[in-house]
Order: sequence, then C-alpha cells, then structure tokens
Amino acid sequence: MENVRATINNGLIIGVLSEKSTEIKQVEIEKEDGTKMTCNAVQGNIVISTKNGDYNLRINQSEYNRKGDKAKLYANMETLHNSYVSAADAAKNKDLTPDVISATVNLGCWDRYNQNSGKMVSSPQVRIIKVNRENADKESQTDFQLEGVIRSIKAETIPPKNENDEPEETGRYMVEFITINFRGEAEPFTLIVPEDLAEAFVDGYVDEITGEQVPGYALGDTCCLGVELNMHRIGGQKQKKGGFGRKANTNEGFEILELLIIGGEPAYDEDTEDEKKKPFTPDIMKSLMVEREMKLKALEDKAKDGSTANEAPASKAGKSKGLGNRKPNVAPMSGMEGAPF
Repeated sequence: MENVRATINNGLIIGVLSEKSTEIKQVEIEKEDGTKMTCNAVQGNIVISTKNGDYNLRINQSEYNRKGDKAKLYANMETLHNSYVSAADAAKNKDLTPDVISATVNLGCWDRYNQNSGKMVSSPQVRIIKVNRENADKESQTDFQLEGVIRSIKAETIPPKNENDEPEETGRYMVEFITINFRGEAEPFTLIVPEDLAEAFVDGYVDEITGEQVPGYALGDTCCLGVELNMHRIGGQKQKKGGFGRKANTNEGFEILELLIIGGEPAYDEDTEDEKKKPFTPDIMKSLMVEREMKLKALEDKAKDGSTANEAPASKAGKSKGLGNRKPNVAPMSGMEGAPF
C-alpha cells in the first residue's frame, strides 16, 4: 500500500559467534535501469549463541546496489568473512579466541506454501543488517523494538490431559501484532505476554515515574513494544531403561522461536501532533490485510504451479516509563472474532 509509513522494527542480538560458513562469490545483479552487472557478494550463514538460544542468520550482501553504487554494508560483511573468528574455528586452533559480536537485525514474515498440509504458513525470520565485534564480557541479549497494531489478544491455552476436559490456560496472552514493512505491506507476528506482565497488559498499570494510571492495551491500539527473542524447546531428551552399555544421547525435542513482550510504551493518542506517533486507522489496516490475503493467494497459486515462490528471503526522567521494567536495548489470520480490522 502506497503512502503508508513503515513501522519501527529494530533488534540487537549479542552473543558468541559459534559458527561461520561464508564465501565471496561472483553474482549477477539487475540494476534499476534494467541492465545487469557482475560483482562480488558475501554469502552464507553465521550462528550466534546467546542466553536465549542459537540464531542462524543468513547473509547475502552484494558489493553494489541496484543503483550501481557501492553498497555501504559490503565492507562490513567482507570483514566478517575475512577476519571474524567463530567458536568452531577456535576449536581447531587453540591460538584463536572466538569473537563476541553484536548483530543489528530486524524481523520479517516468511510466507510459504506447505506441500504436506496444502496450506500457506508464516513464521518470523530474523534478518541480519550488520555486525560488530564486542568486548568479551559484553552481556548477551536478543532485544527488539517493534511498532504495530494489536489485532487480537487471546489467553494462551494448552490441550487438556483428558479429552473431556477444557483446555488449560497458561496465564500468558497471545497477541496478534501487525507491523508494516518498508514496501507498505502488513506483516503479522504472534507476540507472547508473559504471566508476570499479563494483568498489566490488559487491565493497565500505575506508571512508576509519573504515578499516573495507564490503561491496558486494547484491540486496534497502535503501540511500540519491547520484545525479547527466545528459542523455546518443545519436548526433551528421553533415556530408555534396560539394555547394556552406554545409552545413545539423542535429542527428541525441537525448538520454536518465541517473541516475548518485555515492556512497552502507552498506546498512541490520535490527538497527537507527532506524525510518527499517529495511530493507524482501522480502514488503513483493513486495506493492508486485504492486500496481504491477495499476496498469499498469489504465492499459493505459484507454488501449486511448481514455481520457487517459497524460498526464504534473504526513558528520560519525567516521561512515562511504560509497561514493564525493561526497555529493549536496540536502536491463519483473517476472519477473527472481535478483530477491529
């Protein structure tokens, strides 16, 4: 959708560079004028190990941009490829020390067609922008600042132990949060309100700085939230009894990426004069969601035709403190009951 501002979407991941698998390749890019040029590109993957899990980040940075100018971030990725030391490198050479790095990142919505289920699926994808070396004692983190619109708030439940029982509530809330990317497209994410912030999130709280009562978040609110990434493990290791000798150390679980809310600013006021703090109207969001449904339908049709449409893309004193005790240290969705758009 044209003339719709992109929402804030900034993250900073800090941890040990545990793996690095990169190379410099010759690639062909198409310029804005339709002509093509050949240049170098840093491609591959790195893994950053943090207190909240390991994050595998894909790298694909060409030396020139589509205007034909030198890409500003190419030198950054070239230095990463040439000189950064991973824990895997250090394990092979005791004279090396693995680098602690920070990665400036953002979140994207990876939409693709699942051949097994015959349905479109979406999941959050962490996308790298640039990296920097940090001191060895730098504290690990996975903080994000996300701005968007709340489409739904629902209590998280787990299946009951007995089929005849009702689902059990976990004490957490699941928030459908709609962001807008730089192309003017809606990108939905599921955020989780932890149990210790759940009551304040929906019922409101007393601001610790101003002493004012701040209302809880409601459907349709535009707001900026602090989010922490967390790789949550489902299942675990099982050891069979009996037999002889040492048991095989197998890992039977799997990990999913959770987006945990750690705090937030009060919802935007429609009377504000700050254009960057203006809430998005229901009509705008409804139009964006219609466009998203059309995009997903086009991706599904292409996938069914055998195309490759499913490949991964590349506080100041005196002011309100907002929800939570932490600030992020960063620079099937339609037809739901009660949804404001």
